Amino acid sequence: MRVVQTFTRFVHPAVLPYLLILSLCGFLLVRAYAIPGGPDGQLGADIWPKTILLLAAGTCVWEVLRNLWTTDIASHVEPGPAVVDEHEPEDRVPPWLPWVAIALTGVYVLLLQEIGYFLATFAFTAVFIYVGNYRRPLAALVTGAIAALAFVFIFMKVVYVALPLGHEPFARLSAFIMELMGIR
Repeated sequence: MRVVQTFTRFVHPAVLPYLLILSLCGFLLVRAYAIPGGPDGQLGADIWPKTILLLAAGTCVWEVLRNLWTTDIASHVEPGPAVVDEHEPEDRVPPWLPWVAIALTGVYVLLLQEIGYFLATFAFTAVFIYVGNYRRPLAALVTGAIAALAFVFIFMKVVYVALPLGHEPFARLSAFIMELMGIR
């Protein structure tokens, strides 16, 4: 516990989730570079994991820098009288929300094989939007459905990536969606 207190004394708590994800991306990138590339300039199985991990790492670096730039670090390191910023928005993101997002992402990864890519992506997107403080359930459900359909189409019809269909009865739903989209 003392190590965490010492660490958070010098690192602002707002950047901790991003540093965690950044270090996870670094670990997974090392593993992704062990995946063999495609033959003679063709795309191989390594391209998508590397691309996604690099984009995620870049996003984390951006958020760390943005948080450090916009946060008064001096007031974090040296406790002093609280200063109220009258220009700060009232609907500020709660500090626990990034941790909930990390947990949701973990649950999403665990459910992919069980319920299939389409249903897992639909549920993840809808819940993520709702938990992210957009409290319109119908809009979250519609956005989740559109995102899941779009990603299934892009990955299976354009990029030709085999996505998990899930176990029965979820596999039947995945097969039905693929049939509707003309994916064989």
